[in-house]
Amino acid sequence: MKRVIPSILLAGSFLFFVASCTKDRILDPIIIQETPNNPDSSEVISINEFLAIGSTLSSDVGVECDWIELYNKSNSSFTMNAGEWFISDTPTDIEKFELPQKTLLAGEFLVLFCDDDGVNIIPANSPFIHLSFGLSSTAGESVVLSHKVNGTTTIVDQKDFPTQTEANMSNARVPNGIGNWSYPVSPTPGDSNE
Repeated sequence: MKRVIPSILLAGSFLFFVASCTKDRILDPIIIQETPNNPDSSEVISINEFLAIGSTLSSDVGVECDWIELYNKSNSSFTMNAGEWFISDTPTDIEKFELPQKTLLAGEFLVLFCDDDGVNIIPANSPFIHLSFGLSSTAGESVVLSHKVNGTTTIVDQKDFPTQTEANMSNARVPNGIGNWSYPVSPTPGDSNE
């Protein structure tokens, strides 16, 4: 007569323990361990701040341009893999710009230059990320961060904003990554909003 011992759940990993028993002997157990999934991307990376009018921040090619700041709000480093992360200025084209692979340390900021006018003069070895679009201050639009998993792209974070009237003033989350949005705020690209 055979009996099966049920699965046992241990500390974040699944441990399946199966043994077959007969009247005279017990067979060796089969153990299969599964690693837990990576954290939900919406719990790690967020849009933290952006500026859509009158920026005085110059990119590495000397162009004053709009910018978007992302933030790793987790307690560990996180790699945004190439082909999986996108940024856009509209929720109708969430894969507008594919972000290159980038690892953000816990609490690290990443500034993206929205310099569609200067994108063709970027040196090939530039360590900065230059987007192929700008942000509209007159019509208002959106900043949309998306993540592709198993072929499906979903919005991780989105901030819709109206017409911007305050030059060199940003929209920012306070506290970083999780707080409510405030505008107008003195810009702090690559630094804490607090």
